[in-house]
Amino acid sequence: MKVLLIDPPFERLIGMRYDWYPLALGYLASSVKAKGHDVLIYEGEHDAQIPYREHTLFVRNNYDNYFKSLNNNALPVWNEIRKVIKEYNPDVVGITILCVKIESALKIAEICKEINSNMFVIAGGQYPTSLPEDILASKYIDYVIRGEGETVIQELLESIENENINESVHTINGLSYKVKNDFIHNTSAGFIKDLDAIPFPATKSLYMRDSYTPSQLSIIMASRGCPYNCSYCASKNMWSGKVRYRSAENVIKEIEYLRDTYSLNHFTFMDDCFTLNKKWLGRFCTLIKEKELRITWSCLSSVTLIDEDIVKMLKGAGCIKVSIGVESGSERILKLANKKITPEAIARITKLLKKYDIPVSVYAIIGFPTETAEEMRVTQKFILDLKPDWIYGNVFTPYPGTDLYDYCVKNNIIDKKLRFSMYSHQSSHNNFTGTMNDEEFRKISKEIMESFVSDNKKLIHVIKRGIRKNYIKNPESLLTDIKKAYNWYVGSTS
Repeated sequence: MKVLLIDPPFERLIGMRYDWYPLALGYLASSVKAKGHDVLIYEGEHDAQIPYREHTLFVRNNYDNYFKSLNNNALPVWNEIRKVIKEYNPDVVGITILCVKIESALKIAEICKEINSNMFVIAGGQYPTSLPEDILASKYIDYVIRGEGETVIQELLESIENENINESVHTINGLSYKVKNDFIHNTSAGFIKDLDAIPFPATKSLYMRDSYTPSQLSIIMASRGCPYNCSYCASKNMWSGKVRYRSAENVIKEIEYLRDTYSLNHFTFMDDCFTLNKKWLGRFCTLIKEKELRITWSCLSSVTLIDEDIVKMLKGAGCIKVSIGVESGSERILKLANKKITPEAIARITKLLKKYDIPVSVYAIIGFPTETAEEMRVTQKFILDLKPDWIYGNVFTPYPGTDLYDYCVKNNIIDKKLRFSMYSHQSSHNNFTGTMNDEEFRKISKEIMESFVSDNKKLIHVIKRGIRKNYIKNPESLLTDIKKAYNWYVGSTS
């Protein structure tokens, strides 16, 4: 069969350039191809003509363009989507849905059914996994895949191809669907034990793949899952608290494949906790040196998962950036977030990474439920005092399936019928503190975000980021990065 996998647009509708390809759909595509089906991946966010801009303030200042764009059928993105669906003429369309993308996703599902009412439309991802009935309430969605989707979609496609879906649908674990007015949720599918068995992401199935830069194809996941239970994070809804690793050898093979196919020498790991397993990390770093790969890479980790031995391993194997989730400088808010870290520990690990000349990026969140203006200012000062190489500034957003979402519902901070598309980490509509009115919160949060952006734009940081990329090893990205840096540095945020 012909299967079209779609990541709906959000940032593109705001006017923001998006820098990655949909890795999760890459894995789904490779799993579907392994069963003999034809697959096309359409990234609704991708538009190589949109200039690079500073992300935080641009999205905040232009957020409502998203809603205006949903009703403007003349926009190029909607014409492009219609064209792709008509020309590819798929039997099945799979749509991955983040909370903020729910409205654009349902619009695409409607377009699919308008073009061909017999086309099967499947939804998966964060939102459908957390709230499958909300998605199935749409007459344009046939099935929801909850959680990890590679094996579930294989079984579902087999039933559709054999034309016995009505008889076998109840046997497919991980599937939700609607029978008349009843929602049916089959038993959970569980998790894939051997991640090495999943083929590498099918990047060659990307629509207009030649319009992607090599660096946009450089993302990798070495593991799935996170052992922590941060009260604001929905990761556990998809992966649970058990972390599963690919073998280090398998990850190295993917690096070599991407290097040879796309002339890549820098890679970005998207794992929640890359340094969790010290033994695995040691093997991975050893293989990089034994094979003389001469690559650079960056990763994300937790303050609690970094020590001097680990930092030495990272440095020796080509790691040029570590991102850590700091979130807050307030001990009370860190406890509310269930981070299990302290400001002192954060400062110590930041200094340790700097000692070995590994740049540090930090994630910050302001606007937690019950957070006061004073506590937000504490976080602002703490983050800036850390002197990180980059600050990812975010505003708290309640995700279904998280403890703080439940808290917000219980305490009437939000309604269960929350319009999720209104809120994201850079939305000007966010205010879930319960301690400030909207006007006060927006004023303070804007000031804090502007201070973070100003820090990111300090010339010393810009120069260091350029040096870190090591263009002798990565000459293919030099021209792209110069253009990107110029547009980002001088570009408008309004």
